[in-house]
Amino acid sequence: MPEGTGKPAGGRPIENDAYIVSTDSGGTFVDAVILDRRGNLTIGKAPTTPEDPAKGILAAVGAAAARAGLDL
Repeated sequence: MPEGTGKPAGGRPIENDAYIVSTDSGGTFVDAVILDRRGNLTIGKAPTTPEDPAKGILAAVGAAAARAGLDL
């Protein structure tokens, strides 16, 4: 989010109960962030699962969602 704009980098505001979710899957861990419409960032982390990368990604998003008080 560009500093001071209250909007994500794409320039459009996040509306209603929408969230922006992003992940970074590395060799050891998957990191996930959730951005809400108020600009709050919540971070989650889970081990990478090379045999099924989606499992690690979902685990990291689930961890971030749990910290944000959200259900997947």
